[in-house]
Amino acid sequence: FSLWWREAFGPSDGGLALIGDCEVFDGFVDRTGKFVPWGGMMPQLFVSCSINAGPGEVFVPTIETTRLCFVSRTLLTRASPVLLVGPPGNGKSALARAALAALPEGAATARVSFHACTDAPAFRAKLEARLEARSSGHLGPRGSARLVCLVDDLHLCPAGRHGERPALSLLRALIDGYGWWDHRRRSQQRVHGMAFCGALSPAGGKRICSKLQRRFAMLSVPPVDGSGLAIFSALVGGYLGRGGFEAHVVAMAPMIGAATIALHAEVGAAFVTSTTTPHYVWGLREICAVARSMCDAVAELHGTRQRLARFWLHEVSRVYSDRLATESDAAHFADIARRVTRAHFEELDQTELLRAPLLYGRLPPLPVRGELARSAASSIVSTELRRTATRRRAKGADSLAAYVELRDTCRTRDRLEAWLDAFNARHTQLRLVLFDEAAAHILRLCRIVQRGGGNLLLVSTGGSGRTSLARLAAFMAGLHLAEPGLSGCGSEDGEGA
Repeated sequence: FSLWWREAFGPSDGGLALIGDCEVFDGFVDRTGKFVPWGGMMPQLFVSCSINAGPGEVFVPTIETTRLCFVSRTLLTRASPVLLVGPPGNGKSALARAALAALPEGAATARVSFHACTDAPAFRAKLEARLEARSSGHLGPRGSARLVCLVDDLHLCPAGRHGERPALSLLRALIDGYGWWDHRRRSQQRVHGMAFCGALSPAGGKRICSKLQRRFAMLSVPPVDGSGLAIFSALVGGYLGRGGFEAHVVAMAPMIGAATIALHAEVGAAFVTSTTTPHYVWGLREICAVARSMCDAVAELHGTRQRLARFWLHEVSRVYSDRLATESDAAHFADIARRVTRAHFEELDQTELLRAPLLYGRLPPLPVRGELARSAASSIVSTELRRTATRRRAKGADSLAAYVELRDTCRTRDRLEAWLDAFNARHTQLRLVLFDEAAAHILRLCRIVQRGGGNLLLVSTGGSGRTSLARLAAFMAGLHLAEPGLSGCGSEDGEGA
């Protein structure tokens, strides 16, 4: 098709000629009749240097996301349903939110996430909250000419005994303009002025029926490729450049990005999803998690190439290795990490870079055993960290909020035991023996809960100490711990108690 286009449209055909080596699918014809490459529409990215930014607050535009956003926005503006299909963790939801945010003024948006308990009444109740009566038997968006609804995770809609999915049948009726049957008024309610954007992951063989699928314009979100490097380099490079790092350290962003993409590819090939490891799903979400973790680096503590590379090695181990189910898988990942590190950081000191133990964490100050917190912390942190803490204290920040390497495991364990004594003085006694592995687990839990938007799922056999370690980690982070009861399995919207 591109060859035909080049023969049919030359430089004298009013701007329809292809530019350079690009193909037909590398651009579009605008309203003036000119061929415009997608790269010319890609917005510039500004990355804030705030380490408190949430993982979903920064959207890195690429040529592929620019193309998909433009097509999705154009279709949704004309009330044509759009369905984004791709592997899990590939940015479908973020892409749909970006397309909805770019809609013309006057269009309202809503989001409904399907899960294992979503049925037709729950789906209808969430939509009714955004609608109002226009006339007898007719409903429409509140104070808006059009409502665009993002229906996420369509594949999670539960099936009945005979394979029926009432929530998806209701969605099909809404797309066709029929609405639903009101049991209280015993009449049909037609819904007007709505458009739908869906997101679907066909993982595990879960699909939607062809009757619903044919009503959508399906757009495929491709798996991670070269765009992953662009996203990682933009996030990390933007943060390092505004975080006080020197130029030669900032220049490591593409190198660290290439190492992350290479490690991600090897992990995806080595650890595949199976019936015993259904959580071995590796996508763009993991790459963004590593980029988000690199934004915890501090110029005063990780301001050299050697220290930044070692910090990266720890963070990729937390993102990938902590999800592995067996010791053999963890050992295999360690071999992969060492091989990738040697290949991409060969100019650095490999002995120091791969030195064990590799442990980072935040230890908040706490007066323990009759000593001040500052003196207790001084035994495990370096002089350089204390100088950094002094600068942070002068600015009104937390004195020991920095994310530092803990080289002495014995002193780190003593510090955690002090936190355990403080917990036992205020709450129910926790009879824990903080050996090296338990201390490492607590630091891993604190790494997540001390970060905004962090969620944890602890998987192990009964009696292994998951609840006790979670209580101690929450106490160290200054969080309130609440445990839901087992009185029921659902609320009005079907979500678990």
